[in-house]
Amino acid sequence: LHKDTQGLLSFIIGLFKIHRKGWLESFNSVNRAIQETGKRIIVFIDDLDRLTGKELVEVFKLLDKNGNFANVVYISAYDKEYVNNTLKDYLNFQRNEIFTDKYFEMEIHIPHHPAHILTDFLKTRLQLVSENYEFKSLDFNSLVVNTNRYTQSRLKTVRAIKRFVNQFIFNYSLVWKDVTLHDYFLLQLIRFCHPDEYRDLFNHKYIRMPESVLSPGEDMIFLDNKYSVYSNSSTTNQPLPDSIDILHALFPEKSDKDEWYPKRASRIYSAASFEFYFYNYECGNIRQDDFKELFEMELP
Repeated sequence: LHKDTQGLLSFIIGLFKIHRKGWLESFNSVNRAIQETGKRIIVFIDDLDRLTGKELVEVFKLLDKNGNFANVVYISAYDKEYVNNTLKDYLNFQRNEIFTDKYFEMEIHIPHHPAHILTDFLKTRLQLVSENYEFKSLDFNSLVVNTNRYTQSRLKTVRAIKRFVNQFIFNYSLVWKDVTLHDYFLLQLIRFCHPDEYRDLFNHKYIRMPESVLSPGEDMIFLDNKYSVYSNSSTTNQPLPDSIDILHALFPEKSDKDEWYPKRASRIYSAASFEFYFYNYECGNIRQDDFKELFEMELP
């Protein structure tokens, strides 16, 4: 073994030789053992912001008891707001308390990723995750460019992009022959970032369904007047959903019918296509692949 490794092993063995001594005597023994190594020990604590309140309390107790050892440095990366709010709720504190400041003496704020880096990562991730699917040749680069105004304010971290793309590609693979890429992408963005509003949209809260889809020109779904770009929420006392910008991109105003009607095939605002977009939320219409399986099925 390298002499540095041997020294570290001797230190660890020395720790096990410290039995049931008093707390102070044990602390001093461990402290001397650390100093004798002549090394600095760096302890990395990851994923604090994935712990429950009870688990966070236990970790901070350990830091409190062991944080004063010589030459020992603790480094942790975490969502400060989440950790402090979780502890506040768990301990039932009524006032705002920054618990983490009591345990970490130095704080370095990690800079945000520039928007263009996240945009490029979203393009790359879509291409990578779709590689094993039939639709891998679709133009995901253009999709990201055309929807950038909606994704930049919602997908702000690498982790969020990874999770969203995994969800989107899997769900899209089930219906890609029956929907348009643009509409389904934006709908899944609502589902990922605003799940309650996704459910409300499925239940027709923000839209007006046609009374009949049999008459020409009557098979379109329009945005409800309360959520129109021309309405004023302050006068209607109707709070706007957080996904209102996406809804405006997905559903036409009544006054825009002539412009949107010729392009309605497979679009979400077509009454004949709407249910396909929610296929794996609540099944309704039969997809093209479902029909194919029925035709190819061998009857007994």
